[in-house]
Amino acid sequence: MLGTDGYIAPECLDTYKAIKESDIYNFGIVALEIASRKKAITAIERKSKKIMTKLVEWVWQLYGKESLLDAADPRLYGNYAMEQMEWLLLVGLACAHLGYFARPSITQVIDILDFKAPWPMVPWEMPLPTFVVTLQDNSGASSASISFHTSGSSRSQPQVSGSSVCSLKDESKTRKITCN
Repeated sequence: MLGTDGYIAPECLDTYKAIKESDIYNFGIVALEIASRKKAITAIERKSKKIMTKLVEWVWQLYGKESLLDAADPRLYGNYAMEQMEWLLLVGLACAHLGYFARPSITQVIDILDFKAPWPMVPWEMPLPTFVVTLQDNSGASSASISFHTSGSSRSQPQVSGSSVCSLKDESKTRKITCN
């Protein structure tokens, strides 16, 4: 599988297959790049040192500190509509969610960017990626996707809960576990 580091969706690294949600992940990274004018893998200055980091991780850290607009391109000198910049960054984070099932569809993204839909629910902390695990039962092995989320703080904005409710759905010889 080929791809550029920083743009490859986490599920592609696990399964070596791209799905439509993988394209949404790529769109999210591009949205963050547009807003910040930084590359997907970029040097960020921390304590007077330049450290290579993923753009999505850096923006998520700023968001968790309630400093999301600090990710905006400083060369704009604040000459932008703050609400629009905030929405673009939030859409970027929502699209770059590590759990592919939690990413918005492209239709939802367009509606959000057109202010026709509410902004996406983005957890305050960067979620953990989706892991593929193998379950054993009497009929043989089957796979399941389980998502684990970090818990957010108790802020007034919508967020993902720290506790997960999982449901099991049998589909032919595979089991699907969905956690909300």
